[in-house]
Amino acid sequence: MAGGEPGPGSEAAAGAEAGRPDLAGLIEVTVAAHDPAAAVVTVAGEVDLLTAPLVREKTCAVLEARPLLLVLDLRAITFFDSSGLAVLLEIARTAAGQGTTLRLACDTAPVLRPLQATGLTGEFEIYRSPKEALA
Repeated sequence: MAGGEPGPGSEAAAGAEAGRPDLAGLIEVTVAAHDPAAAVVTVAGEVDLLTAPLVREKTCAVLEARPLLLVLDLRAITFFDSSGLAVLLEIARTAAGQGTTLRLACDTAPVLRPLQATGLTGEFEIYRSPKEALA
């Protein structure tokens, strides 16, 4: 679609149809299985009070399949506030509780700065790319 807007079948567009606010242009969450034991959830756009619930919902749906490894690709996030940090911590607790290894693929300031400022970098395995995180 023009201007980088999500298409009608994207997760952002589906949010408006499911009774949520229209998140088109704010966030896009996609899921890819790399093999039966690993999944990658890619988040692009802004993660804040409005959009964090979609990140939680889509990631928790992936965790229900109990993959051995879950990679969150956060490299395309442009804004990340305390709501995003809270969701990451919730996802980490859920993953650890069921034996799923959680890895973050992130090499950008919008996510790394809040993690560093809050002292949370040590709570996560952080890689520069999904390819490195999957290795």
